[in-house]
Amino acid sequence: MHKAPCFIEKLQNTSVAEGHPVRLECRVSGVPFPQIFWKKENESFTHNTDRISMHQDNFGYLCMIIQPALKEDAGWYTVSAKNEAGIISSTARLDVHAQWQQTHTPKPKKVRPSTSRYAALTERGLDVKAAFFPDSNPIPPGTLVESDDL
Repeated sequence: MHKAPCFIEKLQNTSVAEGHPVRLECRVSGVPFPQIFWKKENESFTHNTDRISMHQDNFGYLCMIIQPALKEDAGWYTVSAKNEAGIISSTARLDVHAQWQQTHTPKPKKVRPSTSRYAALTERGLDVKAAFFPDSNPIPPGTLVESDDL
């Protein structure tokens, strides 16, 4: 008895940050179990490489693992399943985007040192706790003192 291949789960479009691993997966059935072929933009994958490996199990799960994903891995991937009763294919898009990088590094704030015993250095900066002289303007408690003149 022959049964044409059919997808139980098709490939899904996937997005990944460059440098991270990605897994393209689907599930297929057929009697006899079909031969599996992977392609990217019509170029066949015939064997595993250092970064790209293809796997299948006895339950019809198929996957391609790319690690790490590079910009040039982006594109359309197709998996085909073929036996004596027929052939089917599923195609999905892999997008590889650059890892987020901060393009503008903010200028660090400079905090004017204080000789007051009421000032405490915290994780957020210098915390001035009512440290003022009687003749000057008071600084409200909890205020951070900042200066670009230092």
